[in-house]
Amino acid sequence: MPDNNRIFYACQAVYVDGTYLQNVQAVGIDYSAEATAIPDIGRSQQQRSFYSKPEITISIQREVNTTATPFYTPAAVTSYADAYILKQGNLGTAGWDTRPAVPTPVDPETDPPARPADIPLKEYSIEVAYGSDDLSGRIESQTLLYCLLTEVSYSISADGRMTEDLSFVTRNLTKTGSAAAPIAAPLSGTIFKRQHLDVENDKFILPSEVKEIVDLDEVARSVQSISISAAFEYGELTDVGKWRGSNLQREQNKWKYIQTPIGVTCEIAAVVRKSMVAEKSIKITDANFMPFSPPATPNREIKIIMGHELNKFVIDLGKKNYLTGISYSGGDTGGGNVEATFSYANTNNDFVPYKGQPQTLTQSDKY
Repeated sequence: MPDNNRIFYACQAVYVDGTYLQNVQAVGIDYSAEATAIPDIGRSQQQRSFYSKPEITISIQREVNTTATPFYTPAAVTSYADAYILKQGNLGTAGWDTRPAVPTPVDPETDPPARPADIPLKEYSIEVAYGSDDLSGRIESQTLLYCLLTEVSYSISADGRMTEDLSFVTRNLTKTGSAAAPIAAPLSGTIFKRQHLDVENDKFILPSEVKEIVDLDEVARSVQSISISAAFEYGELTDVGKWRGSNLQREQNKWKYIQTPIGVTCEIAAVVRKSMVAEKSIKITDANFMPFSPPATPNREIKIIMGHELNKFVIDLGKKNYLTGISYSGGDTGGGNVEATFSYANTNNDFVPYKGQPQTLTQSDKY
């Protein structure tokens, strides 16, 4: 195949687990490996070094349309337990948390009941395929195996389109992949914009602070942006004498685990109609924006719904969010409106994006 003169957006494509990822706007790959020099008594030059484990991070941004499914979505949303992000089959909790499948019992009275194999940490295979710059065919591709999801975020703004940003980490990159050449796959659906916020749905829920100072009858017009993020950090148990993954690539995440709580945050920026203190005084207390039972308990529910058709795009942050800050800006002599940005977080590991009819997920057990 002829050499390329360049690589640009029309001759590259992203595949995840062998499936072409549509509406991708940007993709980036960053390789890093820390090198440690070995000092030698009697020499000023440190001539020997060794590398630590390599780390490769992948970032992907894509626009979300009316036919898209969230990149991460639980296996089921029939109950809170099924939708819980750390449940096996969703993201999981640890690389070693696995048991083999048990077949259908021959003798139900003496044999153990059948069950599927446990799924440890969710891993992804990401391939970036590069085609020739004259769009005549593929030149090469690189595949990143056993990727762990480190962040997923959504952004909805008044003057733009809804985007989904994804970040991954792995330690392996293979030059030759298996996906087909970049293709102009047929697209369907409409890109989500602000007008697709389904604010009239009784399951579209914003925290009380937002509702108190924003015009509820014109939420879609008042809200300027909504940003949601879930960040996942991984710890790793030291395996003495072995670099897991150096001999068997599939074992690179064997001793990794998700550190809890997951960092779930939400920011809502809106044009305000009154000040915060018009509704509530802020005092020196540990329960300004949550009920004090005691102790103070987070109780702000957030559920964002996009789309006006039956198959909606839902991001459910649960009922245990708490306010972390309010900032005011604007109202200057240039004619700008006063806007408030409300910041929320939850330490309940509640992050449930899914496609379908909005569900009411009620927690009955503690995790």
